[in-house]
Amino acid sequence: MRQALRMMCGLSLMTVVATGGEAAAQSDDSDEPGTIIPTATDPDFGDATPALRKLIAAARQRAIGPQHFCIIGYIGDGGDKIALVHWRERRRLIFWLGGSDPEYRSDSIVNSRRQLDLDKDVVPTDADVGSSTYLISRTWLDRKLRDCAAKGARYVVSGPR
Repeated sequence: MRQALRMMCGLSLMTVVATGGEAAAQSDDSDEPGTIIPTATDPDFGDATPALRKLIAAARQRAIGPQHFCIIGYIGDGGDKIALVHWRERRRLIFWLGGSDPEYRSDSIVNSRRQLDLDKDVVPTDADVGSSTYLISRTWLDRKLRDCAAKGARYVVSGPR
């Protein structure tokens, strides 16, 4: 996973958990240092609702009913930021770089090069990830989802009518 983060955004080793307004805190991953940031109030992410609406509208299959998202954000030692967006209904984990311009911010989530399918891109162990820059381990994913459930920014967004 570390390789994937470096390739995606040139980040140093880090872990990111965005909160819905809580103060920044250290991640609970001892092997992946990083600082939790509250994405909802961060200038590079802000209110994710417009970006999530754009993501839903761009989806290949029409979204039925409310769509549930949890967003966790991280800042690395070098100041690089990333958010992980869990889209529950689509079983996706999207790496979101955000941006200070609101229009670019919305586009950056739709055009993310890292949109993982949680049914295909997750392997049982870190050893199974090997040198892959795309796969993630079940252990890593479970940690992120636990962090998001505890401290993430949650959104419920309706699909287009």
